[in-house]
Amino acid sequence: MKHKLLYKGIIIFFFGCGNYCETQLKPMAINAKIERKYIDLKNHATKMIVLSERGSNYEIGYEDRYTKDFWEFIQPGDSMIKSSSSLDVKIKRGKKEFFYTFNCSYD
Repeated sequence: MKHKLLYKGIIIFFFGCGNYCETQLKPMAINAKIERKYIDLKNHATKMIVLSERGSNYEIGYEDRYTKDFWEFIQPGDSMIKSSSSLDVKIKRGKKEFFYTFNCSYD
């Protein structure tokens, strides 16, 4: 159920739900492996990240305005970790860790 609600929340974002950071991104908790990323040409060229968490796959949308170079940096096999009520994301690649903070001043 959690994953279905998450995906619906992301879709609402792309159609303009107001302050996405406060209502959708900030409360979202992620502890998943990146399975793949792709550009959904049938959905306005939306950048999509496919995540695997506890045996379930789900997709989240991504928009470049929130983090610089994040899309280019992430790779399949990376782990993505984000606590709820935070805008900080940790990407783990092997023994290395990288940190990104979503810049929500655009909402």
